[in-house]
Amino acid sequence: MSAKYKPTSIESQSKSLSASTSMTSTNKKNENKNNTQRRIIGICLVAIGYLLRCQHALLIVSTPSTTSNLNTHYDNITSHIRHNKESLLSPLPFLSPIHVLFGLSGNHTGFLSEFEVALKSVLLNAPMDRNLYVHILADQDAYDSLNEIFDRIELLSWVTRNPITIHVYDVTPEIPSLQRQIETTFRKAGKKPHFKHTTATSIHSIGTFFRLIAHHFIPPTIGNILYIDTDVVIMANLEKLWQEVDTVPNALFHWGATMCAGFVVMNVARMEEIWSLAEKTPMDKISKKRDNVFNDQLVFKAVNVTYPNKVNVLSDSWDMSISDKWQPRHRPYDEKYPNVGMLHLNGGGSSKEAYFKDYWVFQTYNNTWGNAKTFVTMPWPWARYQALSLNFRQIQRMDLVWVVRECNYEAL
Repeated sequence: MSAKYKPTSIESQSKSLSASTSMTSTNKKNENKNNTQRRIIGICLVAIGYLLRCQHALLIVSTPSTTSNLNTHYDNITSHIRHNKESLLSPLPFLSPIHVLFGLSGNHTGFLSEFEVALKSVLLNAPMDRNLYVHILADQDAYDSLNEIFDRIELLSWVTRNPITIHVYDVTPEIPSLQRQIETTFRKAGKKPHFKHTTATSIHSIGTFFRLIAHHFIPPTIGNILYIDTDVVIMANLEKLWQEVDTVPNALFHWGATMCAGFVVMNVARMEEIWSLAEKTPMDKISKKRDNVFNDQLVFKAVNVTYPNKVNVLSDSWDMSISDKWQPRHRPYDEKYPNVGMLHLNGGGSSKEAYFKDYWVFQTYNNTWGNAKTFVTMPWPWARYQALSLNFRQIQRMDLVWVVRECNYEAL
């Protein structure tokens, strides 16, 4: 028999080395393949995260019509209304939306130009990581004026970092009921049996009371809503304000220590309590100790003085009104108030002219209060581009406008 072949030690080592090299090469290929798969999965997860968290946004304007048109259009738009209602409760993931409220009455160019400035300041200080909703309660004159304003400033062409939706409500049918509520409250709490609603609106229009019926139009489930007068300019991002509000989310309302109703955050679900509590207050005595004026601000003051535990006081950052802060003890402003979130310029009054027309405050305090002029003088195209510049995610834009022909969500 021939001798059985036995590989030499050199041959064995060669084969072993070849096998080892082959296994190493295969392992490297598998490892590279796994790394590639992990990278792809990682990229996909990041992309999904951005799509969920960092939505591209645009301005959506919904405009309820007057009651006279309601029946004509109702059947055709019910589905859009319901979709719109649901949109109020559809925030970006993790953070609830911020809601801002205006009350407009009449069509005087003075206060309408103030409204434009205030709106501009709100849009440019929209929260960075939340949706923003702007609600406008308007009587028919103001309501009819808004289309011209929105068209002129090309509002629907705006592209913003996060979704911004503007809802416009014609509250004209509610005004008689509101007037009766004003008279009932002041007659009972103010000890004025013959009080007329016209007394409460002799200096400022009834639009200042519209905020107190916001819960008739806006779902209570939205939480808190910021009301601002048209002569208020937002100077810092609204996210910072909401951080304060969220510390006491269930407060009846939030405002500054100076009790200025031109800037107040209200709990929509509890707004009816403001009226009911106000009727139980010694409003006549409170008015005498304060400014002795029966107006919308007295309603809030009376509740605050009588039920202080129901109200949350905001920091000085959100309590900057020239009617209080003009005194020398508040100066120099930049040292005593280094963190300013808003400026209340206290316009309006009997003249109805815009506060920024030949305004003495801008001349006297140019380096502090004068900074509000940024929003007065900034052209709308520049403001639009500033909003666009924050939208760096390059997600495809969709155009959509909701036109809602309903003025009371409870009717749906």
